[in-house]
Amino acid sequence: MSQANLQLIALGFALCLSAFLSGQEAAAMALSRLRIRQWVRENRAGARVLQRYLDRPENFLWTILVGNTLANFVVVTLVVAWAAGQFSHRPAVFWLVLALAAVVLNVIVDFLPKALCRMFPNRLALRFVWPFRVVHGALSPVVALVEGFAAMLLQWTGGRAAPAQLFGNRDELRALVLDSGSGLSTTERTLIHRVLELQYRTVGQIARPLSLADSVNVTTLVTDLLRICREQGHTRLPVWGSGREDARIVGVVSLKNVLYDDPASGRTTVGEYLLPALFLEETLRLEDALRRLQRGGMPFAIVVDATRRERGFVTLSDVLSGVFGEVAL
Repeated sequence: MSQANLQLIALGFALCLSAFLSGQEAAAMALSRLRIRQWVRENRAGARVLQRYLDRPENFLWTILVGNTLANFVVVTLVVAWAAGQFSHRPAVFWLVLALAAVVLNVIVDFLPKALCRMFPNRLALRFVWPFRVVHGALSPVVALVEGFAAMLLQWTGGRAAPAQLFGNRDELRALVLDSGSGLSTTERTLIHRVLELQYRTVGQIARPLSLADSVNVTTLVTDLLRICREQGHTRLPVWGSGREDARIVGVVSLKNVLYDDPASGRTTVGEYLLPALFLEETLRLEDALRRLQRGGMPFAIVVDATRRERGFVTLSDVLSGVFGEVAL
């Protein structure tokens, strides 16, 4: 076999190897880690091998990097040698040919394989895992050397490798939830979607007008308070101040404090049992509101605007319903 034929075979092999590694990288990274684990449970051929590679992403990516570097080095060397032999006396043509070759090769061995594998990652990732296993075995000595040097350099500079994550971001988790093949019921999808949207929901969006809340005044008699709590089934009520024109919520009254006390007379007022109320800004996120309600041990809170004026109220049940849907407490 002539030298020209050997060079042509080497060029074709290097091009195929570079395109294959670029495509495998794109296909593997386009897949969800959760989907791969689902394939492992289904005993799909190659799924366990693919998961093992992705559980060690540094080794996987170093194999692709080393393989691509070697393949591209062979391609560049052969193309430059051929162009030098053909256009050694015409420098302008020589450099023009190299520039065109670089563009064409980049499209063939990088752009097209990655675009194709991103379009069909499910089909191609598992099919490519067995050829990749052969390439990984052949390059393992070089990869081990490079990986060891990188680890030593990382340790010397004081850095550390980033831990592998099941999901890269919220969008990846949302895409999996919306996937009909994810094995989740409609209720489960709705619940997860609500949790993902939790960062955008605020207390002001679920607050109810104070006119709908049962409340008392600081001058309300304890006997009247007991009657309201007995009729409405409440254990705590918001308390308004005594101002007639500009009344404000000044606190809450707890039925427990009243029941365990023995008022001197029937003229005792609610103001003598006043407790601090929990105020939440209307821009507060629901997850933060839930945390503050739990920390304060309060079943409800008063919602205020930027000027600290009362705009409504929310109960613990309201917040839980905003997160998980209708909840009966």
